[in-house]
Amino acid sequence: MLKKYDLVDVFRVFAAISVVLIHSWPVGSYSSSVGNIVVALSRYAVPFFFIVTGFFVSKSLAKRNDNSEYFGYIKKYILRIFWLYVIWWVIYIPNTAIRWSGKNQFANYVGTELYWKLFKNYFLNFFTGSTFTGSWYLSSTILGVIILFSFKGATRNFIGSFSLVIFVGVLLLGNYGKVLLQGDMLNEWVWIRNHIGNPSQSFLTSVPLLYIGNLVYRFENVLNRIDIRWLIIALIGSSLMMFKENQLWLRLGGQFENNEMVFGVVFAALLMLIGINSINKAVEVPYSAILRKFSSFMYLSQFGVIIGIRLISNEYQIITNTMTRLYLDLVIILVLFMILHQLSKKFKQIEYLW
Repeated sequence: MLKKYDLVDVFRVFAAISVVLIHSWPVGSYSSSVGNIVVALSRYAVPFFFIVTGFFVSKSLAKRNDNSEYFGYIKKYILRIFWLYVIWWVIYIPNTAIRWSGKNQFANYVGTELYWKLFKNYFLNFFTGSTFTGSWYLSSTILGVIILFSFKGATRNFIGSFSLVIFVGVLLLGNYGKVLLQGDMLNEWVWIRNHIGNPSQSFLTSVPLLYIGNLVYRFENVLNRIDIRWLIIALIGSSLMMFKENQLWLRLGGQFENNEMVFGVVFAALLMLIGINSINKAVEVPYSAILRKFSSFMYLSQFGVIIGIRLISNEYQIITNTMTRLYLDLVIILVLFMILHQLSKKFKQIEYLW
């Protein structure tokens, strides 16, 4: 029986919408009741994208028997993501200057200081994934695939398992560090967090999440036979735990920022298991391939759309309602994709946007 994953493509779209929700932020503070709901409903998204990538890269590599085909596929995959990154980097050259605030971050610099600031933001940050505000996902995917899939067997398992332990530790310290650590230890952790270990920015975040996707692929025949009802119950339970997890860190006052949460990763993994479940293999979603492209385009195009609407709102004091902005963000992204997808039938180069 042909193994279909159409439902995973649907979940990708919902994950992309969740990222738009995070960046549009149409509600109050993270500590508000509604804010806590948004956190619980959206923070699974990026971990889910990494897990999906780990699953499908593993699936593709399993078909390559000799080393030349195996590493040839890795090279081809990395280059495809790299050029996707480069294209959006070029598109977002103005976006990099203004970022979320809408103010030119280079305006107060002159001479050598200005050149250094430009060099750092446009070129050095290219490799650490903050060039056009949210591009860290692409650079971390590239480096994560290199780090994890350049190895096989026991070596890959060691790297993956070790990265999972480190990742959980980083998540706990990111949410609980202000309470758990004091004095110099806290200062040292803040430095490590800002430069190396921040889950939302570090490319190393991708390694454990890609490894989870790899494990799901390797044990797919066992995992896809789990009763779908238990998976749904577990998914609901993990969403409740995300609420509780966020409330716990807020109450303890140890939270730096809630970009990633332990149960957010659990939720993402469970969603993947539902997507590959045997009962869903017969599900046929119309235009699932287009949905896959749309989710990628939505993730990358959102930054320009969100910031553009904010600039217009600030300049002309219109569209001040945040829920209206969110609605416009989603509608504009959808319309743009529909137009570009139609044009791509004649101009194939447009497909490089997703």
